[in-house]
Amino acid sequence: MRIAIEAARRKGSEAVVLVGDPPYYCPLGFEKVAYNALEFPGPVDPGRVLVVPLAEDVHPRLKGVIAWRP
Repeated sequence: MRIAIEAARRKGSEAVVLVGDPPYYCPLGFEKVAYNALEFPGPVDPGRVLVVPLAEDVHPRLKGVIAWRP
């Protein structure tokens, strides 16, 4: 996971978002996203939406729909 986060940072990503188990991922640098800030295409437990912020002010900007780009 650390290698993937570092690769995202090198490519200029501002955050890495995943749906996972907070007790497992939080020690790796992930933080909970505000409840229902992001909308996913399928059923997702909002309590399991996590982010590693790689830029300033990521949390306030995490709003909207997660979807595939054509």
